[in-house]
Amino acid sequence: MSIAYAGAALVDLQQMEDDLLRAGTHVLELFHRRLARSLTIYERMPLSGQEFQPPNPLFPGLRFFYLRRYRSYGVFYQPTDDGIRAVRVLHTSRDIAAIFAPDPDPPLTPPGS
Repeated sequence: MSIAYAGAALVDLQQMEDDLLRAGTHVLELFHRRLARSLTIYERMPLSGQEFQPPNPLFPGLRFFYLRRYRSYGVFYQPTDDGIRAVRVLHTSRDIAAIFAPDPDPPLTPPGS
């Protein structure tokens, strides 16, 4: 079993850490313990999170759960063959649908062409 993190999820966590650290290192440590515990549970039972239907088809099978004691944070993940992949970790006051919306102006040529 494994837990992988998308680059966007790592950026989300870094931004949250800055905010949570203002409340004290103990708050940040507790947040990380809750996150790790929750991810381990969902890694073992990847289909137990609530389904989330984003407007973007690039996220098939997307699911989410709220962090216990930190219910204003949601973890959006995809089940994988050997665990889960955390796609985003977001504060629920954000416009979640807009974050997962397709890019309205995709580039006409692929990057690096």
